[in-house]
Amino acid sequence: MKIRNNKGFVMIETIIVMSILALGLISLYTSYVLIMKRTQNSNSDSATNTYIAYQINNYKIYEYASNIDTPYYVEIYRLGNYYLKRDCGILGEAITCSESTVLDTEEINIFLNLNIEKIYYITRTLRDVFDDNIILLFDGSTINYLNKIKNDVYINNSAERTVIVKTKENSETKFSFYQQETNYETKNIRRILLGENNSNVSNAVTVPGISLSNASENVIATTMDDSGLSYYYRGNVQNNYLVFANMCWRIVRITGNGSIKLVLYNANDDSCNINSSSFAFAKYNNVSSTTVFNLNSAYNSYIGYMYSDKANSNDYSENHLNNKDSTILTRLKGWYDNKFSNNEKKLLADVIWCNDKRVVASVSYNPNGLQNLRGTGVKNDASYYQTSMRINPYTSSNPTLSCGGGDNAISKFTSFSNLKGYKIGLLTADEVVFAGSNANASGTNNTYYLYQNAQSNRYWTISPAYFNGSNAFMWIVNRNGVLTTTNVNDDSIALRPAIALLPSVNVIGSGTANDPYIVIE
Repeated sequence: MKIRNNKGFVMIETIIVMSILALGLISLYTSYVLIMKRTQNSNSDSATNTYIAYQINNYKIYEYASNIDTPYYVEIYRLGNYYLKRDCGILGEAITCSESTVLDTEEINIFLNLNIEKIYYITRTLRDVFDDNIILLFDGSTINYLNKIKNDVYINNSAERTVIVKTKENSETKFSFYQQETNYETKNIRRILLGENNSNVSNAVTVPGISLSNASENVIATTMDDSGLSYYYRGNVQNNYLVFANMCWRIVRITGNGSIKLVLYNANDDSCNINSSSFAFAKYNNVSSTTVFNLNSAYNSYIGYMYSDKANSNDYSENHLNNKDSTILTRLKGWYDNKFSNNEKKLLADVIWCNDKRVVASVSYNPNGLQNLRGTGVKNDASYYQTSMRINPYTSSNPTLSCGGGDNAISKFTSFSNLKGYKIGLLTADEVVFAGSNANASGTNNTYYLYQNAQSNRYWTISPAYFNGSNAFMWIVNRNGVLTTTNVNDDSIALRPAIALLPSVNVIGSGTANDPYIVIE
């Protein structure tokens, strides 16, 4: 009987197996390195979770069926010995999910090998799934996880393709979070502005409303607005330049709902490093950059961004109706239609433009020597509007970015409501104060960022000041950088538009004049 010698074969076999394993490890490491470059916002930086994200993307587990055109999320889940997937979305006013389909063998193996319990592939922004009607469809631990991340400034609203992977190891539930980047080397603008863990955010050095900012102040600080916590730029800021729609803008603040509010810096082209005294003004008819706010000044009504056709009414509500466009709104709409393409308009956010029409009974500070104003805000009664109280540097200045509750709805203008699709406005006097100005008639501020490119002329804010019995007055920014007032039919005041971008906008650049943020469509 011949005895077979297997030693040589075993050695060769061992070498082959080791080579295959080595190649596999190299391949896995290469995949991991590549995916780490393409992956953002993972709440776990382990190789395992990153590889999960890669496998999901690579095998297209999140592909959705065709019977729901715009699903909110795709759910892949275990049911007994099966793994199923289905689409969930809104049809009409109801949430519905498609019929579940069984995963193929390759997909099932991924689940088994990586201990995956569930995957949620979210096809909209996370804000959509945070709607109470939708979030309740998730299981308990996932609801808790979504609630944990939904207020994270780096995560929420920053991508429309999000994967959340739920694994279970030794009876312990874990999550990994994956948002796919675009083909550009871009980053979400909010994440860049605020820095990691809000590292760019600090306190104001000078007190808004009481003091002018100084040349050394350059901060992102916080205060509340109607939607929540707002982050505003103050002082001699040099890293808030942004290019959008072939124009250069300055970032004013991040609103409470995450929108990025901008004010015009260079209306002529996308150059941000040009120092001029008039480039920040818009030529609404391609000729003139100055305009009246309203042609008529004879009633309280004409402090309105929109005003009433019952301007001589003795009823406050009638006197401040919003059924006629102001002259300045008409000119802003024309400029808006001329300057923004349809695709660019889709990147604009719907924010509140606050034309605060609330009156006060009397004030001690009188910018033009008026006293004991009755504050009814009707017909030809002399009245102060609340902004005049809030930005008074001589008493207890208390500027705010809030336009008030529902009782002040008459002062709030949005694209969704009274502006009928137009997403454009002007800065409030309060926003100018937070940026570094105040209403000190003897003051000067030529270092804060709103002064640059805009010192050749005075320009309008959207904030009413007062009605003196015969003329309506608005707050404007003077040539010296501080706030003052003028009547609404002054035709020598410049037009400086403001807009807001969606929180999900991605940009490249560093925000300086030579390397501005550039919005990637």
